[in-house]
Parts: sequence; structure tokens; C-alpha cells
Amino acid sequence: MPVVSSYAVTFLIGAVLTLGGLLAVLFALPFRRTRIFVWMLLAALFPLCAGLFLLIFPASGFAMLTYLIAAILVVSGVACKTRSNIGPQKRLRDAVVAE
Repeated sequence: MPVVSSYAVTFLIGAVLTLGGLLAVLFALPFRRTRIFVWMLLAALFPLCAGLFLLIFPASGFAMLTYLIAAILVVSGVACKTRSNIGPQKRLRDAVVAE
């Protein structure tokens, strides 16, 4: 049963990423004549490719999801620890004043 639920979650996340990537590509199209179009298109293609990878290769997909979640937690933990080394006055100033 755990294997079936792993495949179901992998399929669901893959479908959501694929749909989100397709919608992001559609939302990027009106910006074709601007400089930001390339960045919007790159940002749209990443979830689209990740979603398609999860849909096509579900077995390696849920292993990839495990490593991806672990990496996100490590990076956010390091960022949080680094952020806590900054004094409270600087954090308040950064929150109020955008440089």
C-alpha cells in the first residue's frame, strides 16, 4: 500500500507541476516583445519539465522528490540560521526599507 500511495502522490505532484508550467507559459506569451519574456519562459519551463519527468518516470520521481524536499529543508535551514546572525535592527530596517 505505501508504494501505491507514493505513486499516487508522485502523479498528483507531477500533474500539478505540469499544469502550472503550462499556465505559466501561457501567461508569459503576452510579454513576447519585452526583455522579461525569456526569464518568464525559463521560469515556466522548469516546473513543466519537472512535472513531465514525474509523470513519465514515477519510480525515480518519488526518489527525486525525497532529495528535493531534503535539499529545500537544508537550504532554508541554512538561510534561517544565516538570517538569525543579523542583528534585529538590521532585520527591521530590511523589512521596512527596500534597497
